Amino acid sequence: MSRVPDGIQPMLDAMEEHIVSAGLADMVAAADTITQVTLLVVVVVVVWCFKGLDGFWWCLERV
Repeated sequence: MSRVPDGIQPMLDAMEEHIVSAGLADMVAAADTITQVTLLVVVVVVVWCFKGLDGFWWCLERV
């Protein structure tokens, strides 16, 4: 590494940037999925509360 002016630091910086970037992309993708599932659960619970068990099964048949 003595031939490289800054040693391995530029490579470590690039690797850290890549890890952070990839981690953020994974979190954004997971957030979208979590939001969709949460919304579905809320809809099912609301339908169940207002229409009873028949409304619950009606809602599940449409998913």
